[in-house]
Amino acid sequence: MTKIFYHLLIISCLIGLAGCHTSYIYNTSLQLPSEPMKTQDIQITGEIGMLPEALPNSTGKHAVFSGGVLARYAASDNFYIDARTYTTLNDGFDMTDYPSGAGIGANIILNESKDDFVYGLRLTYERAWTGSSDGDGIGVQVFSWFPSFYSIRPYGAIGTACAFGEDGFLGYGFMGNLGCSYAISDFLDFNIEFAPIRQINTEYNVNHWVYSATAGLSFKL
Repeated sequence: MTKIFYHLLIISCLIGLAGCHTSYIYNTSLQLPSEPMKTQDIQITGEIGMLPEALPNSTGKHAVFSGGVLARYAASDNFYIDARTYTTLNDGFDMTDYPSGAGIGANIILNESKDDFVYGLRLTYERAWTGSSDGDGIGVQVFSWFPSFYSIRPYGAIGTACAFGEDGFLGYGFMGNLGCSYAISDFLDFNIEFAPIRQINTEYNVNHWVYSATAGLSFKL
């Protein structure tokens, strides 16, 4: 199972390299499975939606249509690692290249996975790039699965992040996440997720709300 995860991680990174822009995009979505993972479980998610961008004064936009892949592996019942990549799916910035990004995450489960409310801590590092520059971001989120009803498992999170570009500190933000995962079968989940983000861009002196919405289809191995 570990070898499968390794090969999927390499494939996802190569997908991200296909895209390349003078404004960065980033991804705060969780794409949690319908149930907490067990040791050696693997989750592969394809996602699509509107992702926020970090330099609104460069583009006049706050979010852009994008797609990506996330691969998550449960090293134990209480610790998951994941890697993701994403890229813009259109040329809405009226530029010649595409913003993209990739990131890694660590997910620490803080209580018993059989509880109705399962809490966790998520730590992330992301690197975003364009045709001419790149930037980095780090974040922390506190998340929780909520009690399930029928085959739907709601979840939510709050968190904060900061970003750095080639010229130094770009800014910081505060985000929330609210989503749900619908168990289509034992091996397939469908997710929808909404994330309001308060983005404070110190480089451009911009302080505003950005809204991200994503949908994902996950295979559980």
